[in-house]
Amino acid sequence: PFHTSANNQDIVNELSGCNTIQEALSRTDFFNGRYVMILADENSQYIINDATASKQVFYLFKDDFFGIGSTPNIITTFIECEKTKNQELLDYLYSDRFINLNKSWFGTETPYKDLFMLLPNHLFDLHQKKITRFWPVKNPPKKSIEESVRYIGDIMRGTIESGSNRYKLHCSLTGGWDSRMML
Repeated sequence: PFHTSANNQDIVNELSGCNTIQEALSRTDFFNGRYVMILADENSQYIINDATASKQVFYLFKDDFFGIGSTPNIITTFIECEKTKNQELLDYLYSDRFINLNKSWFGTETPYKDLFMLLPNHLFDLHQKKITRFWPVKNPPKKSIEESVRYIGDIMRGTIESGSNRYKLHCSLTGGWDSRMML
């Protein structure tokens, strides 16, 4: 939102100029949109997704197999996975409520015992097979309400401008709460 004319190549160039993974992670503070990134240097490889996990990442370590994908089904196409015994989770995942909530996924569990979802603001260390929260990198500075409103307004304005530089945008009006907020 603060570099509204940046395209994908500009973002890749900025990140590739970082000296450390930590430096690259700190620069993702100002990214918005939907993405999955693999950040790597000579010693490590990490996978991160956008701050709201709009682009989901699922992973599995089983025996000598490592799988990663955007849905559990992609991974289970290549390796047989045991179903979870958590009946409460299964009931939720196959419920009308889950479908009515646009299949909103909460937590890391999936219908499979050893297959998990990466949470927002967490990174997946491929070498250590470890999940770590990486954001926020540091506590944000305290701001007054007026400063916060101005800052959030700048982010929203920049997000819309950035999107309009890349895509033909549409705004749906439903008469619901979200439409009233946008108006």
